[in-house]
Amino acid sequence: MHGENENMKTLLVALLLGLSHASAGELTLFVRAPKTPVDWSTPAALARSALQHTLTFGNSFQGSAWVELACGSERTLAGVRPLSTSFLSAFLIQGQGLGAIAQSFPGTFETLPNLEEERRQKDVRFLALKLSASQCQRALRYLSEFRTNKVERNYSIAVKPRTADGASAASFAVSFLEVLNLFDQEMLEAWTRTIHVPVSLAGPPLKDQKIGVLVLMSNLGSWARGSEDSIPIKFLDPELIHEWIGQKLVKSKTPLLTEVKASVQGIILKRDHYPTPEDPFWRQQLDPSDKRKTALYSRPGRPPKKSQPLTGKEPVIPN
Repeated sequence: MHGENENMKTLLVALLLGLSHASAGELTLFVRAPKTPVDWSTPAALARSALQHTLTFGNSFQGSAWVELACGSERTLAGVRPLSTSFLSAFLIQGQGLGAIAQSFPGTFETLPNLEEERRQKDVRFLALKLSASQCQRALRYLSEFRTNKVERNYSIAVKPRTADGASAASFAVSFLEVLNLFDQEMLEAWTRTIHVPVSLAGPPLKDQKIGVLVLMSNLGSWARGSEDSIPIKFLDPELIHEWIGQKLVKSKTPLLTEVKASVQGIILKRDHYPTPEDPFWRQQLDPSDKRKTALYSRPGRPPKKSQPLTGKEPVIPN
């Protein structure tokens, strides 16, 4: 009898532990590949890709990404996007050349119903992460502060969302993984693209001389190497994220790893047992009442703001 009681206690403890670690919510990163793959092999190849995209009226030039937060009964779809095709215009028409890659352009926040429709497109894939209640609440607080600080007002692939200087579609989505300390080294390496833009092919505002699209397309050189003057840019690429999820789907040997959401495929990772971080969201002190310290007043070409020291506990979204 004593043994049965002990077994019953053990079972109850196990059940309670299981309940305490039950998933309270889910963070889903949706990513859509560009209609035509972007060729980043050389500056000329990139110019041809941009021109082809413009002529075929494709979806977002680099693809797109956004998140869905489901915490209890609360469900939120959120993303950021450029307000217009400013990048392509600067790149192909205004003569900014490759310097346009590092520029910021007006951006906006995006939610229902646009994202609800886009998540049903057949070229969308997703990465879902099971979250605990505390992880869910932290993600919701981050989203609220992101909007309060108007970080989406500057759209750029060359800035980090957590410095509040701006965001791209991909860096916004991935920043949720970062604030939850779920952005691992494998993701960092697989999702990041690095290019070294030759200063010789960058027009205004870096140089007075404009760089036309024909100059870019006829250029026989590569990205900058060695001691050549260049602008190094590391950024999160939706196309690479899309490919990484596709590779995981092919290699998956357990049906529990994959799922179908709104007719699109993706993978699920159980992360609700991870501890919830407590470090600050922002790498600088933000005061929405101080116009000098909000992302709303950040503009291309301004010197970077002083950042808080990093904790060193997690990979950081690349510049």
